[in-house]
Amino acid sequence: MSFLADFVSIVYPSRCLTCDSDLFKGEKYFCYLCLSDLPKTMHLGMKENPVYNLFYGRSEVETACALLEFEDGNKTQKIMHQLKYANNPKLGYYMGKILGLEMSTLKLYSGIDLVLPIPLHPVKKLKRGYNQSEQIAKGIADGLKIEMNVRMLKRIKRTESQTKRGRIQRWQNVSNVFHFKMSKWSARHILIVDDVVTTGSTLEAAMKAIRIKSPIKISVATLARSG
Repeated sequence: MSFLADFVSIVYPSRCLTCDSDLFKGEKYFCYLCLSDLPKTMHLGMKENPVYNLFYGRSEVETACALLEFEDGNKTQKIMHQLKYANNPKLGYYMGKILGLEMSTLKLYSGIDLVLPIPLHPVKKLKRGYNQSEQIAKGIADGLKIEMNVRMLKRIKRTESQTKRGRIQRWQNVSNVFHFKMSKWSARHILIVDDVVTTGSTLEAAMKAIRIKSPIKISVATLARSG
C-alpha cells in the first residue's frame, strides 16, 4: 500500500491549498512554508483578547479564542472556502486538531471537559453533506483529549447567511434558533466551537440557549476571527 500511495502521489501530486505548489511526502494540505506562515492570531495564551472582548458586557465567558485571522485574500479565506464550498470536511478536523493541541499546552483551557459544535440546520447540513464546525470541534476535542457531543445543542430554525449583515441584524437573525437539551453528562465547563467569529452573535445565541437550562461555565473557540 505504501508503494502504491507513493506512486499515486508522484503521478497525481497533491497541491498546497494556499499556494498551489506540489506537496512533498509528509506534507498534508499545506506545504511546510505555508503551514509555518498561517496568519495566526497569536492570542491563545491571553485571557483578554479580541475574541474574548467581543462578549464583554453581553455574555459571560471563561475563555474565548480563535486560531487564525481572516482577511480578504489571505490564507485563512482559502481555508474557509475549502471547508464550506469544496467538500473538504477532513480539513476541518485537521485544523481543529492544530488548535486543540495548542490549547492543550495552556493552563487557560485546562478546565474544559466537553466540546459542543455550533450545529447547522438539518436541511443545510444535508445539502452540504457535513457541518464544518462539527469537524473542527472533533479535531479540538481530540487535541484536548476530551469528549464532543453533537446531540445536546440543536438548531431549531433555519436562518439566512450572516455574511452581509450588521451586528444588530446578525443578532436578530440567530435569536432563539438554538435549543439546548440537558443530559446526564456531568460536564462543568463547556467549549462551544464555530468555524468563524465576526460579531459573536451566533455564539451568544448558543450561550443564551444553554444558560436557560444550566448555569454551566462556557468558553468559546473558533478556527478564525473576521473583522
